Amino acid sequence: MLKNNGILPLGEERQILLIGRWANKLPQGGGSSKVVGYNHITPADALRSATRTKVTVREVPSIAEMRKADVIICA
Repeated sequence: MLKNNGILPLGEERQILLIGRWANKLPQGGGSSKVVGYNHITPADALRSATRTKVTVREVPSIAEMRKADVIICA
């Protein structure tokens, strides 16, 4: 269980860093497990639409970007 140390809820002044190769891609599986859904939205677009917080997307972030972020989410 995580403890909220005052970071939640995320305000507009906070910064989210979304990292990983799937951040700007539609997760659909592959080969025989490929599923094409009806709501085509990337994790980055979903996060941006759900929050007013600044969202930075990087497949491979720099150390400086990771230090600057308040929250890091891996996709």
